[in-house]
Amino acid sequence: MKSPDDICIKQVHEDSSGHLYVRMKNLKVQDKKRMAELMVGMQCPKDFKCIDLGSEDLCKARDSGLENYLECIDHNRYTCKFIVRFGDGYFCYCPLRVYLKKKLKK
Repeated sequence: MKSPDDICIKQVHEDSSGHLYVRMKNLKVQDKKRMAELMVGMQCPKDFKCIDLGSEDLCKARDSGLENYLECIDHNRYTCKFIVRFGDGYFCYCPLRVYLKKKLKK
């Protein structure tokens, strides 16, 4: 069976046991699996850069208490396909970015 670190970061792969993996250091195996599951059905115009970047380079967002959204505070939010405007705020609904922030605190 392949380890998560044997799999190319830009692609999601399935091992012989049917498990999906992404390659990202210092994460638990279950987090890598969940991230891979999220990526499988996504079309990301940024080619999943958030996986490659350190947390200081990710788009700026904060948890505002909404289950599947983050409040976007990034100056490039106007070009992001995962942004929805609500009232005076802008909210990110990218499943991978939400997971990184809410579950992994990145």
